Amino acid sequence: MAAPDLPEILKTTPFGGLPPEALDRLARLLEFRRVLSGTLLCREGEAEGRFCLLAEGLLKAYRILPTGRPVTVFLLKAPDFFGFLPLLAGGPLPLNVEAVEPSVVYALRRDPFWALMRETPAFALPLLAHLGGKFRECIGKLDTLARPGALPRLAQALCSLAEPDSRAGADGATVVLPVSQEALAGTLGIAPENLSRAMKRLIREGVAVRAGRRRFHIPSMDRLRTLAEER
Repeated sequence: MAAPDLPEILKTTPFGGLPPEALDRLARLLEFRRVLSGTLLCREGEAEGRFCLLAEGLLKAYRILPTGRPVTVFLLKAPDFFGFLPLLAGGPLPLNVEAVEPSVVYALRRDPFWALMRETPAFALPLLAHLGGKFRECIGKLDTLARPGALPRLAQALCSLAEPDSRAGADGATVVLPVSQEALAGTLGIAPENLSRAMKRLIREGVAVRAGRRRFHIPSMDRLRTLAEER
């Protein structure tokens, strides 16, 4: 299988606004890697960071709690980037990053990363915007985890994944789960069996209609939002 067209992928990222010569230099420096599902790309606690760009596939960023239970903090989809925090702030990597499905990743090591930063200071702006977005995502996750049960947490997650779709209803939407329900339960901090019960209730009450593997129609987003606000 051929490697993805990296210059075209870079144009779809926040780096797309960089001068063409800077984009070309970044494309030449990035190292191609194709990984299988289950491959660990970053290990929590390691000091050696690198800038990584996800070109294809799906990754999860997670921590292992003292109890031994993994908690997913982020799901990463193309063209997301990760792994560079130690390059900017020092200290170890704060999360593990693992491939959920076969994926393509491009990596930039420390020395060429800083050479690019010195030569093209504008390269730092998308990185700062990315960190700001992840900070907001963490705040949103805290709000989700503050909800008292599986049903409002699931409803909130579905609201965040919903894409408007008039075929599902006048106030309708479609949701495609990016991961299995078990992995989603880990992201939401609830037991898989509790998430399964909550999903069955949504389907039973007509709030969600199964439309395929990991795909659901939401006939009324107002009903879903009301359940998400339950305390």
